[in-house]
Amino acid sequence: MNLPKQTRDIFEILSKGQFICSMGKYAHLYDLLKNPDNFDLLYDYFQAIGFCLESGNGYFYFSKIQESTSDISEKLLQFERYIDILDLFASLDSKIKVGDTFTPAKIAEECADNPVLRLKLKNISTSKRDDNIINIIRSIVEKLEKETFIEKIDEEEERYKVLDSFQYLEQLVMQICINESSE
Repeated sequence: MNLPKQTRDIFEILSKGQFICSMGKYAHLYDLLKNPDNFDLLYDYFQAIGFCLESGNGYFYFSKIQESTSDISEKLLQFERYIDILDLFASLDSKIKVGDTFTPAKIAEECADNPVLRLKLKNISTSKRDDNIINIIRSIVEKLEKETFIEKIDEEEERYKVLDSFQYLEQLVMQICINESSE
């Protein structure tokens, strides 16, 4: 099996639950995975070690072939917080979507002026103490950056860009809504 030399890098990123997106710091790996020959080869290789290489619209990720019930339950609890974050972002005057850039300060400014947004932030916050708005938003942004849904593009300005992988969250929420309405 003649694997690409970047196989280890791809595995290290995806096995942490992160995404490889068409934009951002992993774009070179996205281009490699987009090649059907590389994708097929790596799909077979990763499947043999218990991971399923998946593709979305502008991103790649791993899913596990078999997961325990406790792993699934933990993921559902974690996703509950993402639903709240997506709700907050959708409630902003300037809704945050793939390709957009933003600063935590701008979101904090809008939340400070809107009691509904402040309540949404309070529900998202995992802090036991009464944290200020900017710290709660920075906490949310750090989580999204760690999970590779956004990427910092300007350190000085503290500006972030929303990556293609953000669609993964949006699509999961849409599936939840569809299932609820069909029951």
